[in-house]
Amino acid sequence: MFPIKRLVFKLTFFYALFMVLLLGSIFIFFSTNYSKFIFREKESVYEQKLDLVTEEFSKDIERMFTLHSEALSTPCLQELIKGNISAGEETGQALEALRRKYLGVSSIYLYSKEGDLLESAANSLEAPPVFRELPDFRSSKAYRHFDLQEEGMVYYGAFFLNQDKRFTYEAYLTIVINPSRLFYNAGNLARGTFSGLYLLDSRQEELVMQEGEAFSEALLLKSGQASRIRNENSDFIFFKNSCRSYPEWTLAATVDYTAYGQEVWRLTLLLLSLAVLSMGLIILISFFISRRIIRPITQVSQAMVQVEQGEYPAPLVSHSADETDDLIQGFNHMVDSLRKLNADILQEQEEKRRYEVEQVKSRLQLLQSQVNPHFIHNTLNTLKYMALTEGNKELAGTITSFNALLRASISTDMEYTTMEEECHYIMEYMNIQQKRCTPGQVHCTAHVTPEASQGLLPRLILQPLVENSLFHGILPLEGKPGHIRIHGFVEDAFLHIYISDDGIGIPEETLEKLNRGELRVTSETPLPDQAQQSQSHTPSRMRSGYNHVGLNNVKDRLKLMYRSDCKFIITSEYHHGTTIYLCVPYEEEHI
Repeated sequence: MFPIKRLVFKLTFFYALFMVLLLGSIFIFFSTNYSKFIFREKESVYEQKLDLVTEEFSKDIERMFTLHSEALSTPCLQELIKGNISAGEETGQALEALRRKYLGVSSIYLYSKEGDLLESAANSLEAPPVFRELPDFRSSKAYRHFDLQEEGMVYYGAFFLNQDKRFTYEAYLTIVINPSRLFYNAGNLARGTFSGLYLLDSRQEELVMQEGEAFSEALLLKSGQASRIRNENSDFIFFKNSCRSYPEWTLAATVDYTAYGQEVWRLTLLLLSLAVLSMGLIILISFFISRRIIRPITQVSQAMVQVEQGEYPAPLVSHSADETDDLIQGFNHMVDSLRKLNADILQEQEEKRRYEVEQVKSRLQLLQSQVNPHFIHNTLNTLKYMALTEGNKELAGTITSFNALLRASISTDMEYTTMEEECHYIMEYMNIQQKRCTPGQVHCTAHVTPEASQGLLPRLILQPLVENSLFHGILPLEGKPGHIRIHGFVEDAFLHIYISDDGIGIPEETLEKLNRGELRVTSETPLPDQAQQSQSHTPSRMRSGYNHVGLNNVKDRLKLMYRSDCKFIITSEYHHGTTIYLCVPYEEEHI
């Protein structure tokens, strides 16, 4: 029975598969692109937020620069450095006023050019700390520098005096800052957005400060913008920004990767749920649509089973006005046609029997009317004896050669012949052709070893090759004598045959096409221009009527009989002759 159920499932499967692939492609396309868009937008938002945090941090740094500038412009401190006054209550109060003016500054120290302490202002009576970077800062001739010590963040600033428009460093300020105060405003702005905030010194390649998740110093320094980093607990997205006020510092921040991609994962899950639900609905709808489409086909398939059993069902009724209606109407018409055709066949069978009998009789009469090949041979023998009677031995020899070739060509009792017999047929053929040429124009010789002479070859396989050498090699020489040589020998269980001539040869381009099998050459194939010109002086009886097997036909016969165990190669040098090489498995005639 017609596999309707399988067809329903096939239609359902392929339609559903198409829609699933379509929806899947749309889902992947939109989810991928939308995810990239969201990630780019979130990355831009975090970078802008970090810009604000960096700007706020730059303002805190600039406060230290302002403190430095105010100290430079304090008159009593300038006089102290010049040596006009000594350290005392006035200079101490000036430094203390500056310290109290800026939150986060715990102490200020003023050192002479030689590194001696001139004045200080601190919130404790402890001895001044040892500033390890001060000697290096003095020798570096830098204007300002930050350094992190156990006591806190230390700001080094050069104190210069304007003397005759020459600015020379005459003293140095060291300001000890509470790091938490330096980070306070920026930290408040970053909280709620970033998981951690970090201050990196790119010049010294060290972590200055950090707040939040702990990371290794090397990891923070080598991580790039918006890169993904990981600590022992989870993954984070890393952002960084250079500080405008102090370029040696880089402010970095991290965002928890789960929170970073939460919206994307939520959207992806929603789209995936919708896609799965849509796929289920598509499969269900596809099944019902397929069943509705297949219903008329089911009726037709059941009726076809009855037709196969030799019954003719009642005409089917269509319930839809679409292509299935055409199918049902066409089936009804086919059944009616089968009824009529069956009746016509039964009527025609008897007439056909009578016709076949008459046709067989006609064929028998035609066969009886054909001339018997033996009658042709007998007639040629009669002509031969008549020529001998008249004393025309040349005509008698020509008739004998033609009779031998005719007998070989129409003989069907043997498919193979020996090399010796093949050479005999070729000599008979050349005996006929020499009668048509100028005396002495063509010579044909055969040199075959005794072992090779008994080797079997397909009947008349060499004659077309000799014919091509004659008509395409020797005759275009315009009356000059030519020689065709046949050489055969046995080596390594193969019969090797060479047929060579010293004729006009084959042009290189034509030879390549011949060996590739692109040029189907027969005796009627046009010759090269020079050959055609040379043949223009040859009588028409020498240039027409040659309808033998061509070179490619010989190749086809060899491949058919020997498969890949044979070789057929043509070599030629234009104006110097052509050689055809054959190689077939050696087999002897069994007597």
